[in-house]
Amino acid sequence: MFQHRFVYLLVSSLLLSFAAAQAGVLTVETGQAVYATGDPIQITITNPTTEPVELSSDPCYSIVHDATQTCVVGCLGLPVITTILPGESLVYEHGSYLLPDPVGFYTVTVHELDGGAPADPLPTTQYFLEDVIESESTTWGAVKALY
Repeated sequence: MFQHRFVYLLVSSLLLSFAAAQAGVLTVETGQAVYATGDPIQITITNPTTEPVELSSDPCYSIVHDATQTCVVGCLGLPVITTILPGESLVYEHGSYLLPDPVGFYTVTVHELDGGAPADPLPTTQYFLEDVIESESTTWGAVKALY
Protein backbone atom coordinates (compact mmCIF):
# COMPACT_ATOMS: atom_id res chain seq x y z
CA MET A 1 0.00 0.00 0.00
CA PHE A 2 2.81 2.40 0.89
CA GLN A 3 4.57 1.64 -2.41
CA HIS A 4 1.43 2.41 -4.42
CA ARG A 5 1.04 5.78 -2.71
CA PHE A 6 4.68 6.58 -3.29
CA VAL A 7 4.45 5.69 -6.99
CA TYR A 8 1.21 7.68 -7.29
CA LEU A 9 2.84 10.73 -5.64
CA LEU A 10 5.94 10.41 -7.81
CA VAL A 11 3.92 10.20 -11.04
CA SER A 12 1.65 13.06 -9.94
CA SER A 13 4.65 15.23 -9.13
CA LEU A 14 6.24 14.53 -12.50
CA LEU A 15 3.02 15.35 -14.34
CA LEU A 16 2.54 18.58 -12.40
CA SER A 17 6.13 19.66 -13.00
CA PHE A 18 5.70 18.97 -16.74
CA ALA A 19 2.49 21.00 -16.79
CA ALA A 20 4.21 23.86 -14.98
CA ALA A 21 7.08 23.77 -17.46
CA GLN A 22 4.59 24.04 -20.33
CA ALA A 23 2.75 27.05 -18.90
CA GLY A 24 3.34 30.32 -20.71
CA VAL A 25 5.46 28.71 -23.41
CA LEU A 26 4.36 30.87 -26.33
CA THR A 27 6.27 33.95 -27.41
CA VAL A 28 4.55 37.14 -28.53
CA GLU A 29 6.20 40.10 -30.17
CA THR A 30 5.32 43.17 -32.18
CA GLY A 31 7.03 44.11 -35.42
CA GLN A 32 8.42 47.28 -33.83
CA ALA A 33 8.81 48.71 -30.34
CA VAL A 34 7.38 52.10 -31.36
CA TYR A 35 4.51 52.81 -33.76
CA ALA A 36 3.06 56.05 -35.09
CA THR A 37 -0.62 56.77 -34.47
CA GLY A 38 -2.69 55.15 -37.21
CA ASP A 39 0.01 52.65 -38.24
CA PRO A 40 -1.03 48.98 -38.21
CA ILE A 41 0.42 47.04 -35.25
CA GLN A 42 1.86 43.67 -36.28
CA ILE A 43 1.55 40.96 -33.61
CA THR A 44 3.32 37.61 -34.00
CA ILE A 45 2.56 34.67 -31.69
CA THR A 46 4.98 31.74 -31.95
CA ASN A 47 5.01 28.24 -30.47
CA PRO A 48 8.72 27.33 -30.04
CA THR A 49 7.94 24.03 -28.29
CA THR A 50 7.49 20.49 -29.58
CA GLU A 51 3.87 20.30 -28.36
CA PRO A 52 0.69 21.96 -29.68
CA VAL A 53 -0.60 24.86 -27.57
CA GLU A 54 -4.22 26.04 -27.30
CA LEU A 55 -5.47 29.62 -27.27
CA SER A 56 -8.81 30.46 -25.70
CA SER A 57 -10.57 33.12 -27.77
CA ASP A 58 -10.89 34.91 -31.07
CA PRO A 59 -8.98 37.15 -31.22
CA CYS A 60 -6.52 35.11 -29.18
CA TYR A 61 -4.86 38.21 -27.71
CA SER A 62 -5.89 41.41 -25.98
CA ILE A 63 -4.35 44.88 -26.10
CA VAL A 64 -4.62 47.18 -23.07
CA HIS A 65 -3.57 50.84 -22.79
CA ASP A 66 -1.25 50.78 -19.76
CA ALA A 67 -1.99 54.24 -18.35
CA THR A 68 -5.80 53.99 -18.42
CA GLN A 69 -6.16 50.18 -18.32
CA THR A 70 -8.59 50.55 -21.23
CA CYS A 71 -8.97 47.44 -23.35
CA VAL A 72 -8.48 48.30 -27.01
CA VAL A 73 -9.14 44.89 -28.55
CA GLY A 74 -9.71 41.28 -27.56
CA CYS A 75 -11.07 41.55 -24.03
CA LEU A 76 -14.42 40.03 -25.01
CA GLY A 77 -13.28 37.52 -27.62
CA LEU A 78 -15.46 34.80 -29.05
CA PRO A 79 -15.16 31.45 -27.20
CA VAL A 80 -13.12 29.69 -29.88
CA ILE A 81 -10.18 27.34 -29.28
CA THR A 82 -7.25 27.88 -31.64
CA THR A 83 -4.35 25.42 -31.70
CA ILE A 84 -0.83 26.51 -32.60
CA LEU A 85 1.26 23.58 -33.77
CA PRO A 86 4.95 23.20 -32.82
CA GLY A 87 7.10 25.75 -34.65
CA GLU A 88 4.04 27.55 -36.04
CA SER A 89 3.53 31.32 -35.90
CA LEU A 90 0.31 33.30 -36.15
CA VAL A 91 0.53 36.88 -37.42
CA TYR A 92 -2.20 39.43 -36.70
CA GLU A 93 -2.57 43.09 -37.56
CA HIS A 94 -4.30 45.57 -35.31
CA GLY A 95 -5.22 48.88 -36.89
CA SER A 96 -7.21 51.80 -35.54
CA TYR A 97 -7.67 53.76 -38.71
CA LEU A 98 -11.01 55.53 -38.14
CA LEU A 99 -10.54 56.30 -34.46
CA PRO A 100 -6.84 56.15 -33.51
CA ASP A 101 -5.83 54.62 -30.18
CA PRO A 102 -4.54 57.08 -27.54
CA VAL A 103 -0.81 57.74 -27.33
CA GLY A 104 1.12 55.69 -24.76
CA PHE A 105 2.35 52.25 -23.80
CA TYR A 106 0.27 49.17 -24.60
CA THR A 107 0.49 45.59 -23.36
CA VAL A 108 -0.38 42.69 -25.66
CA THR A 109 -1.43 39.53 -23.77
CA VAL A 110 -1.95 36.14 -25.42
CA HIS A 111 -4.88 34.06 -24.13
CA GLU A 112 -2.92 30.81 -23.78
CA LEU A 113 -4.49 27.76 -22.15
CA ASP A 114 -2.70 25.26 -19.96
CA GLY A 115 -4.80 22.13 -19.53
CA GLY A 116 -8.06 24.02 -20.02
CA ALA A 117 -7.21 26.89 -17.66
CA PRO A 118 -5.35 30.13 -18.46
CA ALA A 119 -1.57 29.68 -18.44
CA ASP A 120 0.36 31.31 -15.62
CA PRO A 121 2.06 33.55 -16.52
CA LEU A 122 0.39 34.58 -19.78
CA PRO A 123 2.76 35.60 -22.59
CA THR A 124 2.93 39.40 -22.97
CA THR A 125 4.82 42.10 -24.83
CA GLN A 126 4.65 45.89 -24.99
CA TYR A 127 4.81 48.61 -27.61
CA PHE A 128 4.61 52.40 -27.55
CA LEU A 129 2.20 54.39 -29.72
CA GLU A 130 3.45 57.91 -30.42
CA ASP A 131 1.66 60.87 -31.95
CA VAL A 132 3.81 62.09 -34.82
CA ILE A 133 0.98 63.80 -36.71
CA GLU A 134 1.00 66.96 -34.56
CA SER A 135 4.67 67.65 -35.20
CA GLU A 136 4.27 67.44 -38.97
CA SER A 137 3.54 70.66 -40.82
CA THR A 138 2.84 69.00 -44.18
CA THR A 139 -0.04 66.77 -43.15
CA TRP A 140 -3.54 67.34 -44.49
CA GLY A 141 -4.71 68.49 -41.06
CA ALA A 142 -1.99 71.16 -40.91
CA VAL A 143 -2.73 72.33 -44.44
CA LYS A 144 -6.49 72.33 -43.81
CA ALA A 145 -5.99 74.45 -40.66
CA LEU A 146 -4.43 77.20 -42.80
CA TYR A 147 -7.75 77.82 -44.61
